[in-house]
Amino acid sequence: MSTENQARALMNRHQHQVKNRQQSLLSRTSEEVGLDSTRITGDRK
Repeated sequence: MSTENQARALMNRHQHQVKNRQQSLLSRTSEEVGLDSTRITGDRK
């Protein structure tokens, strides 16, 4: 695997981890305030 491909894979993995962390925080926060978290978990690009 080339250095460029390794860098791309690392960045993609990092972005995925950040997205998952944000989604978890959003879900926990919505539960704390009493929102239905299933309505906000859609993947938006």
